Amino acid sequence: MPVGSTHYVADGFPDRIVATPAQDAATGFAVAWRTDASVNQPRLELVVAGNSPGVGTPRRIRASTATLASENGSSHHHRADVDGLHPDTLYAYRLPLTAYRVQGQGQGQGTWGAWNHFCTAATASTPLTLLYFGDTQNKNLSLVPRVI
Repeated sequence: MPVGSTHYVADGFPDRIVATPAQDAATGFAVAWRTDASVNQPRLELVVAGNSPGVGTPRRIRASTATLASENGSSHHHRADVDGLHPDTLYAYRLPLTAYRVQGQGQGQGTWGAWNHFCTAATASTPLTLLYFGDTQNKNLSLVPRVI
């Protein structure tokens, strides 16, 4: 990385968001993400995804945090473990925004990011089908949604 480059520096906007199934994928999953050190109360909001724009009262899950120091400065890496879910159910989750980037400007303190979706696995007796994609490397936001 060139000296003085801030391209990969963490900020208050969650990035590197990864959702993974729990050991029992029918009843749980985890979400990990990165922010800068300004995020000191990381949490995740979760709802059952439905057909209505109203989502009801979200369940809030507090995340654990580990601090990592690198050539890009200090960053916080968070992980929220979610359990007690229903099998074969679509859920929506979102993360808080400490600073929302709008044309390079930090705005939106105290707001929430977009809803992301995650479906728990069906019970063990139900056949499982997997769809696997490799890392696209580039143009993730513009090209990947066309495939999925």
